[in-house]
Amino acid sequence: MGCFKFPITLLKEIQGMIANFWWGNRGKRKIHWIFWNGLCESKLTGSLGFRQLQCFNLAMLAKQLWRLMTHPERLLSKVLRARYFPSGDVFFSTLGHRPSYTWRSIMAAHALFRTGCRWRVGLGLGRLVAARPQSFRPITLAPASLIDCNLITSIPLSCTTTTDLRIRHYSCNGLFTRKVWQAKIPNKVKVFVWRACHNALPTGKALSKRLHRFPEPCPLCRYQEEDVIHTLVHCSFARQVWGLAHFHIPYVSSALLGFWEWISTVSAQLDNADFWLLLCLCWFIWWCRNEMAMNGHCLDPPQVVCFAFQYLSSFLSQNSDDVVRAAPPSRAKWIAPALGHIKINFDGATFRNGRELGVGVVARGL
Repeated sequence: MGCFKFPITLLKEIQGMIANFWWGNRGKRKIHWIFWNGLCESKLTGSLGFRQLQCFNLAMLAKQLWRLMTHPERLLSKVLRARYFPSGDVFFSTLGHRPSYTWRSIMAAHALFRTGCRWRVGLGLGRLVAARPQSFRPITLAPASLIDCNLITSIPLSCTTTTDLRIRHYSCNGLFTRKVWQAKIPNKVKVFVWRACHNALPTGKALSKRLHRFPEPCPLCRYQEEDVIHTLVHCSFARQVWGLAHFHIPYVSSALLGFWEWISTVSAQLDNADFWLLLCLCWFIWWCRNEMAMNGHCLDPPQVVCFAFQYLSSFLSQNSDDVVRAAPPSRAKWIAPALGHIKINFDGATFRNGRELGVGVVARGL
């Protein structure tokens, strides 16, 4: 994807396969509880950060333009510069006459590339003020008149010898960056909590809207209509679990709209360890709900609290930085015997296809 622009139909087909794999089970097509663009939002905003393949394809091609600009000494940069931008500035390059498919693909991200670049002023010898002010971002940073140009040129330059350089506008150090989603709970618990916050769990109320059928009551209490906030917070089974937890669950009004508001309010009043345990308890409550709905029985609330604590403790101990990793086995090396001694090495083997065995002995001195 970093060399060619893929057809949109192919990318949509791949995205459909990914979505079916994510929501499906054993090759069966399941309900897609959240639209694809919602799954592709950043993890910093509470989503999963899936790749929007069309945008990712353009980003990888824009990275090729970035490399052509920052590494002009490489062979690829020299070849493309001689053919498509002899001026040496890929920032103002054009498609040219009869371009190759590679260059067409790279130029598809040219507008995106120029949008994300700006000047970092050093000696002031660069092409800071040009007939085309797209080198500034945002547009309001471009000089509006020659008076502005004179004022800009009168600014004292840096005492260092750094040259003018184009850098990424959306990154503090001018490089492409990516965020890593880190959590201190198992991945399946993390995904479950995300689905609960987005009302993407197959509760009775959600299934009734999707399948157009009469809503079923909660499998645990058999009394109220089942939704996410009821199953994990307000159900009698869930209240017993929260009452047995070793930490205090602050009171939250039942008038809250959903699980997201409840978990946000509670998390502000708990430390990290208690909050991680709370998330694991939510996962076990949902597991008990599924056991009751499918098999007609589940764990008791005291067992849920005990198992959740053991589950989290085991996960943290296995993923702790203090865990001593086994050293790789050292390679065996023959050591000569002392002066006046003979070292004997021996080994034996048996053969599967017959009643035979072999023995080898080697006696060596210095």
